[in-house]
Amino acid sequence: MADDSNAILRRRSSLRQQRRLSLQYENNSWAAPPSGDDTLTIAIAIRDTTYLLDFIQESLTLKDDQSLCSVLEKFVIDQLQEWSDAHMEKFIGLAMPERIAKQYPSLCSRLWAELDIIPLVLPEGSRREGDDKFTFGIPDSTTWKIRGIDEQAESMGRKCVR
Repeated sequence: MADDSNAILRRRSSLRQQRRLSLQYENNSWAAPPSGDDTLTIAIAIRDTTYLLDFIQESLTLKDDQSLCSVLEKFVIDQLQEWSDAHMEKFIGLAMPERIAKQYPSLCSRLWAELDIIPLVLPEGSRREGDDKFTFGIPDSTTWKIRGIDEQAESMGRKCVR
C-alpha cells in the first residue's frame, strides 16, 4: 500500500441512497405520466441567460371528462401567460424533450399560436458534431433519469438559452 498515495478514494453509495434515488425518479418523472390516482406532475423552469428566475411545479388531478393532453397544455399555457403578465416580460423559447412533443402534439402549435413562443424540441441523446463535452439534447445516461423533476426542468431551460 506504499504506492497507493495517488489512488482516489470514493465512498460507495449505500443501498438506502440508491433506493431513495430510484423512488425519487418514480415519483417525479419528467414525462409526467399519470400516477395511479389520476394526478399529473408538471414542472416549468423559467430562466434568463444567466439565472434561474422562477420554478413552477404542480400536481394536477384529472377529472373524468378531461384528457391528459388538454390538462397539460392548458396548465403550461396559463402559467406562462400569468408569469409573463405579472413580470411584464415575453418568453422567446421553450425547450422540451422530444417525447413530450410527440405525446402532446398540439402543445408546440398552441405555444406558437397563443403565446408567440418558439418551441425547441430537443432530441434525446444527440450531440453536436465535434463537441464531446456538451450534450445538445437530453443525455441518455442514468444520471439524467435519477435527477429530480426540478433539475430536469432547469436543465431544459439552460439548453434553451445556450
